Amino acid sequence: MTTASKTMAPIPPEYMPKPEELPGDLEIIAEVIGVESAIALSREFRGCKLYVAFIDRAMRKSAEQEKDVSCHPDTNQPDS
Repeated sequence: MTTASKTMAPIPPEYMPKPEELPGDLEIIAEVIGVESAIALSREFRGCKLYVAFIDRAMRKSAEQEKDVSCHPDTNQPDS
């Protein structure tokens, strides 16, 4: 988090905008992660273009690693 993000005062709940009141893609982002988080993201990156990577490969790799470790049902310890 940048110094600017840390020093900005929080928005009081009565002034918190609705997702549809946010400009551009922030509306979509707010619908996914919430308005407060979308605003924090906006404050952090201040108009910079942001690339959001597709996480499918990392999720698939993680799932494959979990499948590789089978545990004994009674001890919950890896089978030898």
